[in-house]
Amino acid sequence: MLLKLHVRNYALIDQVDLNFEQGMTAITGETGSGKSILLGALGLVLGERADMQALRSPESKCIVEAIFRLDERLKSLFQEADLDFESESIFRREITPSGKSRAFVNDTPVHLKSLKAIGQRLIDVHSQMETSRLKEPSFRYQLLDATAGQLDSFKAWKEQLLSFRKKEQELLELKEAEAQAARDLDYMQFQFNELTALDLDNIDQEQLENEVNAQRNAEDIIRSMSEVHGILDGSEGGVTDQLRNAISAIERISGVYSPAEQLLERLQSTLIEINDISSEAESKSEDIAMDPQVLQELQDQLDGLYALQNKHRVSDLESLRVLRDELDEKIQNASSLESRIEDLWNDIESARQKLIAEAHKLNTKREKAAVLLVDRVKGILSELKMEHAELRFELQETGELNAFGTTKLSLLFKANKGGQFQDLEKVASGGELSRVMLAIKSSVSDSLSLPTLVLDEIDTGVSGEVAAKMAQEMSKMASHMQVINISHLPQVTAAANQHFKVFKVVQGEETFSEIKMLNEAEREDELASMLSGTEVTEAAREQARKLRAHFISG
Repeated sequence: MLLKLHVRNYALIDQVDLNFEQGMTAITGETGSGKSILLGALGLVLGERADMQALRSPESKCIVEAIFRLDERLKSLFQEADLDFESESIFRREITPSGKSRAFVNDTPVHLKSLKAIGQRLIDVHSQMETSRLKEPSFRYQLLDATAGQLDSFKAWKEQLLSFRKKEQELLELKEAEAQAARDLDYMQFQFNELTALDLDNIDQEQLENEVNAQRNAEDIIRSMSEVHGILDGSEGGVTDQLRNAISAIERISGVYSPAEQLLERLQSTLIEINDISSEAESKSEDIAMDPQVLQELQDQLDGLYALQNKHRVSDLESLRVLRDELDEKIQNASSLESRIEDLWNDIESARQKLIAEAHKLNTKREKAAVLLVDRVKGILSELKMEHAELRFELQETGELNAFGTTKLSLLFKANKGGQFQDLEKVASGGELSRVMLAIKSSVSDSLSLPTLVLDEIDTGVSGEVAAKMAQEMSKMASHMQVINISHLPQVTAAANQHFKVFKVVQGEETFSEIKMLNEAEREDELASMLSGTEVTEAAREQARKLRAHFISG
């Protein structure tokens, strides 16, 4: 339940601090006094979006803080939001002059989404405009599921439905990919064949370029290699002969001149190296053969390699290999799409049948809950002087999955005996809608397990004996939950355990909204004013006392 509410610098409120009690609280005040401002502030601390216009003074920070006593059943919700659970928790919202909004739970920063998720389990705010919610399928199904005690079951079903829809989207994307792959496959296969035709794994581009250059310059290479061989060892007086002569000359003095030994070793090594060079030059000249056909084959292979590198805008052989492997993978994936689509389709159909079966179980319980809820509502409406009014929930099986199962839900109403059932929002008057909504709220409040219910002028359009009956019904609800009622009816106000009055104060050039908790004497004055208008007579006070005594004794 809501224990305390602190509001500072919000709309017409400079600062207020309110302490709430268990049972029923009434909030009254003239039109425009600021009653709705309280609801706006409460909405902020429960996760509604902030507006810079909410700041009374644009130079100061707006703060709304609420303290709640929490039920242990909310622990899991706190755990999901990674928040510490405390039996009395502080919810705070701050809006800075720069427009930045921050939210805290027990001084821990929290996202608005989490704050709102928790807030929806703490307070149900029902305004006279909320009758439009009766048009929403989500609200209608919630009423039945709450009555059937299957809110958690429906939540689990919704999670399965979400997973199912994701699979359907995945299937759609796979089919699109398959269609695109079909369009691209021929071209990818052509590119792949081009790359594999060159046998890229067995090509050394540098070696191939060298071989082509060797073929192109074969005559010059043979001539030069032969010349090198000739100079080194091909004729008398060549380099090798001269080295042998030098070695003989050194050998003659090596026995008498020790430095000659080192020179001898170096000359002998040089001779070996020169002989090796000469032999290799001779071998190279013999290995190279001028063959136009070989040259053409090598040139064609190199030109093909260059053409592919230019076509695919790469500069090396490895990049072509990577591209070939990528194309191969895409071709293989394209080939596997058909089997993946078939497997996913089978999975989706299996999930669809499971969802439909679970939806039928939900709907069976909803049909039973509809009978029970209609009976409860009819009893309350009878107490509210709508003895012949009836509601009807109609669940029509469609056979197709939707956001709530496999049915379409209609909410029908007739106010008079012998009348025809029609859509509730089309045929009920404002006063009738107010009573119907109160009856519905009263019927499902236990099932929804909401600790606090805020009723914002739900008694609009009723008066007299009906107003007294509504007050009694609200009192019954307040016996097992906290009810905060913004009202203009003296009967409803008199039934409250606690009474706040909202009023405007003008100070200089500024106007403020202030809120005061009334004592018993002040309550009688306020009730007398509501009963008689601006002029409070003694007769009105007496009537107010009787009205209070009626509900206190009752």
